[in-house]
Amino acid sequence: MDTAITIKELLIFILSLVAIGFGIYLIIVLNNLNGILKKVKQMIDDNEKAVKETISNLPEISENVNIITEKTKDIIQDVEPVLPEILENVNSITESVNDGMDIAIGTVEVVGESISDTVEAIRDSALGATNYIKLVGEIIKVIKQVILRDR
Repeated sequence: MDTAITIKELLIFILSLVAIGFGIYLIIVLNNLNGILKKVKQMIDDNEKAVKETISNLPEISENVNIITEKTKDIIQDVEPVLPEILENVNSITESVNDGMDIAIGTVEVVGESISDTVEAIRDSALGATNYIKLVGEIIKVIKQVILRDR
């Protein structure tokens, strides 16, 4: 029993296998899609009240956004003419602060130098006074020795 298989029969057999494989794949994909749709439906059911409430509030939210936009536009129109003056004032204040800082730095440097000079003068005076006291003490000792020797 040898039977010959023609190319046509072989192609039909291969196409049948491919169709069966595609069919199985399609069944798996549809099953996964069905699971996803079930989860989505459950999520929608769980959040249905919140979604309805949000949708019912959309007109009010939109109206509030319009009011805020109008108020913002009015504020910007009111501020726009004085904005250059405000910027000029800010620049002037910044320059004044910088000048004040320069003066303060110079003052701190002068005060620091004055304090250093004062401390140095006090130290020198203290050394001078100490030397003077020692000298007076030596003079008193000499006078005392002279008086005691004369007796």
